Amino acid sequence: MTVHARVEHVGSLLRPQFLRDAREAYARGELTPAELKAAEDRAVREIVAMQEELGLPVVGDGEMRRESFQSELTAACDGFTGVDFNAWLWGAWHSAEVGDVTVARPAGLAVIDAGRPATFGFHLCRGNQLSRWLVSGGYDAIAAPVFGRVNADRLLLEYDDERSGTFDPLRLVPGDKVVVLGLVTTKTSQIEPLEQIKVRLDQASSLIDAERLALSPQCGFATSVAGNAITAEAQRAKLALLVRAARDFLPASTAT
Repeated sequence: MTVHARVEHVGSLLRPQFLRDAREAYARGELTPAELKAAEDRAVREIVAMQEELGLPVVGDGEMRRESFQSELTAACDGFTGVDFNAWLWGAWHSAEVGDVTVARPAGLAVIDAGRPATFGFHLCRGNQLSRWLVSGGYDAIAAPVFGRVNADRLLLEYDDERSGTFDPLRLVPGDKVVVLGLVTTKTSQIEPLEQIKVRLDQASSLIDAERLALSPQCGFATSVAGNAITAEAQRAKLALLVRAARDFLPASTAT
């Protein structure tokens, strides 16, 4: 069965402190693999229960077992060198709230090219680590080649602030793709007004049929284990806001 969900999240959710403590203890050799797994299992159970309580139509494990969304590649493949936590953080990061920071690329880090994973969703990210971003600009210059050629059913696009540009590029999304609008930021704890979400949806639906729209946060809440500068309470409130907005302002989810 395929669920045509009107609301989802990008994948990563804040790791609870007990799990972060367990990972650090494991790295120091103070926990066994079984004890770390028990902490991960508890975190997964709790985060799945939270998503179910909020009424999210699709739930995930919040990436509780991952150091970063990239880390599974290096864990599964031979040939990588120089991979530590900073391998996921290097770059020139920006934020008006928490300040800019530049992290040097780790010496000896080897990077390989990889094919597109077998997935039906494509998230076009502008950078998301510790509440900072890497790049800004609208989708105009890349909309035609990327939106038209990427082999995915759902395009998860960041539209949480002025860095994202206008909705005009949505005109170029092929008719067989759903656009998942990331209208809620994961970078701060400030909760967006419900009416603001409605206004933005109305603007987007003037360019693309509402049947082809869905909602999500702009990116993950914790692209790496460190997470963004946002509280667990705000994370829950933002997910609840999206569930309500999808229920009130978009066609009902369907299954085929």
